[in-house]
Amino acid sequence: SDVAVVFAGLYESEQSEGFDREHIDLPASHVAVIEAVAAAAERTVVVLMNGGVVSLEPWHDSVDAIVEGWALGQAAGGALADVLTGAASPSGRLAETIPFALSDTPSYLSFPGESDVVRHGEGVFVGYRYYTSTERPVRYPFGHGLSYTTFAYDTFEVENTGPGTALARVTVTNTGQSPGADIVQLYVRPAASRVRRPVRELAAFEKVRLEPGQSATVSFELERRAFAFWDVTGKRWWVQPGTYGVHLGRSAADIAETRTLTLQGDTDLPGPLGLESTVGEWFGHPVVGPALMQALTATAGEERLAAAGDNTNMLKMVESMPMAQFVRFPGVEITDAALEHLIGLSRKAAAGEDAGTTR
Repeated sequence: SDVAVVFAGLYESEQSEGFDREHIDLPASHVAVIEAVAAAAERTVVVLMNGGVVSLEPWHDSVDAIVEGWALGQAAGGALADVLTGAASPSGRLAETIPFALSDTPSYLSFPGESDVVRHGEGVFVGYRYYTSTERPVRYPFGHGLSYTTFAYDTFEVENTGPGTALARVTVTNTGQSPGADIVQLYVRPAASRVRRPVRELAAFEKVRLEPGQSATVSFELERRAFAFWDVTGKRWWVQPGTYGVHLGRSAADIAETRTLTLQGDTDLPGPLGLESTVGEWFGHPVVGPALMQALTATAGEERLAAAGDNTNMLKMVESMPMAQFVRFPGVEITDAALEHLIGLSRKAAAGEDAGTTR
């Protein structure tokens, strides 16, 4: 036979919505068949049938092509035959990362938990956000997919449309010999912010079908949520002012082109300060910070304050400390009246009132 096709996957008893899988391996008997056929056949294609990700190890490098069918339905036979014979060009993209091993996954050390508690230790670094941020290699990244044709990108442009919005355009051309569809993917690299964020996040995608030689321009309206993160303290979506990267990708790991974009973002002042607020929040407040520095200079003296300012490690140590604890430090002389005045300034600023001059 010129080509051997092996169908493999998971049995119903190994996958269900009613229980969690304990590994991502194919049945050992299926792996044995794949390896035996690949050793004897001139070319081998593996067609997978599975409801969730399965490991492609150790047989991946022994076969010539892999068709990921996922959870197949009633018309699976005809659909797979069309893909295998070339009657239809595959155009799907992975909605999940395929890792080398289960131990590579971000939730490996925290799932399924213990003592009736599951800790979602990965936080916002779920799936590809973890793999790309840690530069951990994977077998196939989120967004990956092959086709019987090829596509080229041209004139990739990104422009501001508002303080926290943008418009992106790219021209896609089918450079191959077969009709097909490409899925154009846009990822956003966040601006530097006070919270940890993934190195890039999917912002938009669009499937475009093209005949050989045909081109089309695809436009994406990137709204606030494409750039925002959830501000836990303020209980709101927040667009950090700064410079963002907009990545045109073939997958989460294969970035074709990058454009930078500077956004004004959200510029309203932070909420009112209190004695439970950290020293960093007090000094970082655009209104209270300068007034606090002025008060400290008046009581501690410029030379003493400058000496303390030169100790970078000391500043790092106290910036996460509650203000109530900081003001009890020896040498920190801030009166209760001064603190009340500064808290009042922060309340006025949060309300949008003129805070007036500091004293």
